[in-house]
Amino acid sequence: MKTQMQRIIHQAEAEINFINSDSGSLDYQVAEKKHEAIILEAEKVGAMEGKNNQPGKESPTNDFETELITKYTGMYRNRISNEKSLVQQLRSRHKSLLKKLYSTNEGNLLYTISEIKTNFQKAKINNKRPTGETNAVKFLLKHSWFIYVVLITLGMLELPLNITVFKAFKLDEFSTLLTGTLLVISIPIVAHFCGKFFKRWKDNHSNKVLSLALFFILSAFSIFISLFRYVYFQAQELKVAALEAGTDISITEIMHSVSMWNAPQSSEFWVTLIFNVLLIGVGIVLGFLAHDNRDDFEKHYKNFHFKRPKLIKEFNKIMEESQTFSAVNGSERSDVATSLDMMVHIIELHNGLVEHIYNYGEYINNLCKEAINRYRVNNRSNRPDQFTIPSYWMNSTNTQDYIVPEALDPIRQDEYKELIHGV
Repeated sequence: MKTQMQRIIHQAEAEINFINSDSGSLDYQVAEKKHEAIILEAEKVGAMEGKNNQPGKESPTNDFETELITKYTGMYRNRISNEKSLVQQLRSRHKSLLKKLYSTNEGNLLYTISEIKTNFQKAKINNKRPTGETNAVKFLLKHSWFIYVVLITLGMLELPLNITVFKAFKLDEFSTLLTGTLLVISIPIVAHFCGKFFKRWKDNHSNKVLSLALFFILSAFSIFISLFRYVYFQAQELKVAALEAGTDISITEIMHSVSMWNAPQSSEFWVTLIFNVLLIGVGIVLGFLAHDNRDDFEKHYKNFHFKRPKLIKEFNKIMEESQTFSAVNGSERSDVATSLDMMVHIIELHNGLVEHIYNYGEYINNLCKEAINRYRVNNRSNRPDQFTIPSYWMNSTNTQDYIVPEALDPIRQDEYKELIHGV
């Protein structure tokens, strides 16, 4: 298998060296000599047929032009037949190497790196983001932990007040602390997700339902907790006042004396409510800014820009360690490094041949157009009756392709550019 691969590579190298060398112009010189002979024949036939007003006006095709196209097509096909065979063999070897590479641990990592890029390219197309830019704040998108630190820190400012309130439920100290902590953590985080769903409002109906549901829940909770605090502190004030007066006051009397309907008249209620609204508002705004409006694009954007560079560094580190080990122990380079080198070389040979096949096709097509044009010019200049010119000559344009060059797909090299370091 290795011998056969080396033979194919040597043949491809010889072909590429011929194309790129000074003598490579012979490739075109041979075609040019044949073209000169065809031009002379085209002028001669054109003048002769023109004198006889041939071909006629209603003639849909021209036998001589068809003959010219056949000659140039043969010239092109004969020249690229060997190169096309080499291209197919190189592509086959590339796939074989790639499959073998992906079966290793390093290759599996390489596959993940390649897959992330492929998925991001698809996400750009599917989400109509040709530039690949996100509408989220990149810093917040990359450092999602920062959002939670900010929100939890803001929430913790309420912890002392919440602990005081939850003492009214006659819980032990640990349960009171735990309940208050869970409250200050959950509210801003829920607000963050509310902002995230608002950002994706237009994406689907579920986002509309979730964003509105969370918003109303947070609003209701904010009002309820503010009213609860108002009632609790008013009750505490009545108890203190009763103790100072040396009297006892029952819970029934306290509840009768304290009413939630009086809360709007209390500055304490409004301060608590405004603080809650600000806390929830900050969470919603951060959630809105920290996410892209398309979940699919955000996921692949983060994988490509944040996860993929880390995997590339990890891959390069593995390869460097492998080379260091080989150098210290005097052993050969790793199979993965050798495979990568071979793959890159195959890609360069393959793409070089693909480019030449297409360029040579365009060159032959231009020669064919020149020959047909020379035939028609001599035909018309010798034609006694200009009204008998074939109608399709009038519609034909100089941009028509008589010889369609082979447009073969190159193998993308960009998948490996970041992985050649140290390899």
